[in-house]
Amino acid sequence: MQKFFEKKREYAKITYTVSNVKIEDLKQCKLVVACSGGPDSMALFALCLAHDISVVAAHVNYHKRETANRDEQIVKDYAMKHDVVCEVLHPVYESGNFQNWAREVRYQFFYEVMMKHQCDGVVVAHHEDDVIETYLFQKKRKMIPECFGIAEKTEIQGCPLYRPLLHMRKTDLIDYCHAHQIVYGHDETNDTDQYTRNRIRHHVVEKMSETERHQTLLDLRLDNLDLMIEREMVDTMLQRYPTVLPVDVFERLSQ
Repeated sequence: MQKFFEKKREYAKITYTVSNVKIEDLKQCKLVVACSGGPDSMALFALCLAHDISVVAAHVNYHKRETANRDEQIVKDYAMKHDVVCEVLHPVYESGNFQNWAREVRYQFFYEVMMKHQCDGVVVAHHEDDVIETYLFQKKRKMIPECFGIAEKTEIQGCPLYRPLLHMRKTDLIDYCHAHQIVYGHDETNDTDQYTRNRIRHHVVEKMSETERHQTLLDLRLDNLDLMIEREMVDTMLQRYPTVLPVDVFERLSQ
């Protein structure tokens, strides 16, 4: 058993920095690039064009802050400069949890843009800092997610979703924008500690040493390996004893 855990840890060390979805892997695709106008998504937009990927830009303006129209214009100007179609949505918020509503509206819009322009999927600009932030958020909430951190490829509301920047840090993306003179906006709401994720980002992730980042990513890989092993065990047990085991006990793990 000890050798098993040692082997598992070695596997995690080898794989924790590996991103299976890279920009260059998407060259044969036509994609919707989700673009807020911030440095992450503007860098992604530019990287897609640099790799000759056919894209349609999609921007959602929630009109929640004074600079929202500025960011919309940044996306539209960059798209126009490079002869890229740009679709913009102006949703109207009525009631309920804003974050949940915004997420649902956003991905529904991406799906509609994807179908309208016959695209193969949607590409979004999550990066390594987002992975660490999400993982710490999940652990803080004692969640058992589909995967710890952020998946490189998934599907949300019918949209095949690709995240090719998970191996890059936010500072890498900002540096890319500066090096290529790419204009981007800054979302001031990210500066506050209003949300749990913001607090984790400001007070934990941004203050991590290289060693701490490395260890956190390693822990994430180990937790994902545990999830994979547990689900394989549950699937095997359910196949062998379908009428004996209480299915509801294992349902969450086997998803």
